[in-house]
Amino acid sequence: RFQDTRHPSRLNPSTPARPSYEVKRVRSGPPQAQARSFTGEALDWRYLYERFGPELSAFAYRLTADEEVAKDLVQDTFVKAIRRQATLADHSAVRAWLYRIAANVVMDWRRRRALLSFVPFVGSEQAPERSSDTAALVRQALRSIPAAQAVALVLTYHEGFSRSEVAAMLGVPEETVKTRIARGRKSFEASYLRLQRGLAG
Repeated sequence: RFQDTRHPSRLNPSTPARPSYEVKRVRSGPPQAQARSFTGEALDWRYLYERFGPELSAFAYRLTADEEVAKDLVQDTFVKAIRRQATLADHSAVRAWLYRIAANVVMDWRRRRALLSFVPFVGSEQAPERSSDTAALVRQALRSIPAAQAVALVLTYHEGFSRSEVAAMLGVPEETVKTRIARGRKSFEASYLRLQRGLAG
């Protein structure tokens, strides 16, 4: 957990600024509010959608850079969650459980998109949007690195989950998560700087 505040551009104007990382823990709400839906045999899906839908949409948007796609993926997440609710042994862990499903849904979407990239262009596709906005560059950079690395980065550094929690969500060893984060940081930074230089040029 760290914050990288180094900005070489302040020392050398010709050097593009490096992206900064900021970790913040996301609170899942007061226990009394959670008890409303997380106890008993049945889950209140309407409440869960209202409670976690927005943050899951934001999570998906960071990895897709498309609001409509993000909304669709969250819908898919809840459809899968309803079908798999019998697999949730501990209702107090519902937030992490939903993120695990959402992460897999997003990675499946990224894989399908990668396959579609081999289809020849027919001339009607729009060119990727070029924007100097930092948030847009971050989303573009995340989309350009392997899906598993991007998901690990966002879950850890933005959503505030620990490595052990991410490992449990993704069903992989904690050491694998550590490796994905380390490689993801390098891939993300390289991609971010390439995009930034491209805009500057």
